Amino acid sequence: MQKSLYVVRALAAQGYRVVLVEERGWNLCATRFSNAVQCFHPVPGGGGREYVDALVAIALSEKVSLFVPCSGAGTTVDDAQAADLMREKSGGRIRTLIQDAELAATLHEKDRFIDLVHELDLAAPESRIVRSPEAALEYLRAQDLSKGGVLLKAATVLDDVGRADMTTYPLLSPSGQPDWSATEKRLRRGLAIPIAKDTPYIAQEFIGGIGASEWCTHATVWEGEVVAFVCCPSNDMLMTYHNATQTEIGRLALAWTRTFLERLAKHPQWTHARLNGQFSLDFIHQPASERLVVIECNPRVHTAVCLLQGSSAAFGAALAGRSEKIVLPGSRVTAISWLGHDLIARILPRVLPAGYGRSLYGAAFVSNSAQADAKDLDVPSYNLEQVGRDGAWLASDPIAFLAFYHLQWPWLLLRQAVVRRRSWSRLNLSTARIFEC
Repeated sequence: MQKSLYVVRALAAQGYRVVLVEERGWNLCATRFSNAVQCFHPVPGGGGREYVDALVAIALSEKVSLFVPCSGAGTTVDDAQAADLMREKSGGRIRTLIQDAELAATLHEKDRFIDLVHELDLAAPESRIVRSPEAALEYLRAQDLSKGGVLLKAATVLDDVGRADMTTYPLLSPSGQPDWSATEKRLRRGLAIPIAKDTPYIAQEFIGGIGASEWCTHATVWEGEVVAFVCCPSNDMLMTYHNATQTEIGRLALAWTRTFLERLAKHPQWTHARLNGQFSLDFIHQPASERLVVIECNPRVHTAVCLLQGSSAAFGAALAGRSEKIVLPGSRVTAISWLGHDLIARILPRVLPAGYGRSLYGAAFVSNSAQADAKDLDVPSYNLEQVGRDGAWLASDPIAFLAFYHLQWPWLLLRQAVVRRRSWSRLNLSTARIFEC
């Protein structure tokens, strides 16, 4: 993942000897080839006991002083467990930039996070975990549909198909009335991942309205204090990062994050929790009501830290807990995108003759640029399809850029075709995600 590249560059800029650890199967990850990395270790994949033990053993044998996870969604809690063991076995010598395991799990799991936000008396959507189609239908029938309906999202597993699905429930008939027959059919047989005990869904109030826009943030936190912060306009698969940290929405998001941390520190359950780590929050802004509503928390590094590349040394100091003031992107930082995505998805469609374009891209050939707009605030309109500066490129670290496009991604595509042999709908170059269908 690209976010690990930004972290190792930032730590190297602070003079650290950087030891990179990655799961087996990712030996050709581009970050391994960065000149910021002095040592590389593969560990068992998928989390679990062997993964945790391997992380701890490497940390002790390499005599590390700081553990900064760049977790994927599936190993966040495992990384937190490993951090607990590192501190214990090193006698506190190893500092760890991640929450306690129980807090990390609470932030990571959508329903537990939303419940926590409500307990802290902050704005969040109404939601409930449902473990069967019957439970989902019962919940839907009890809702006030004038509020705009309910979203259903897989709560505990990655859903490549449903990730971008913004269907609101219940489904409506042509006359605008709830169509319960169609809704039941969809819930029982129309979802890529079934609603079941082992694969529960979160039924969440749809937060929308005229002019509503989505925003993502990243906060690095030491001892409950935000030491680095980024805010960007967002969508379901963000491939261009614009800095909005200094805008009114950015200021509101930072204030919300600080309030959340202050109240969390006073919550009876978390009074003694270690408030260190990454807090990456997603918000919906509703201009009509001037509400900024949190919808999700990812307790791990966000790719949005790409906008801090121009301040690598300062970001490194923040990661190490050495910064004296909060680190923000420069107000004039250039938008970040990825050349491999831009060439195929943005530049080529513009220069191809219409016939060839429709043949290659189908219905996706003609599309409007996605916009994040908040005209009622001091926020410009952002083109989320804009071609920006490549996120992997750094003149002083060119091998990582070459490895990204000539080793990592060719290998991932070859593995998808030869080993996994599954069709896919989208690629996210920055997170190394292949969305299977």
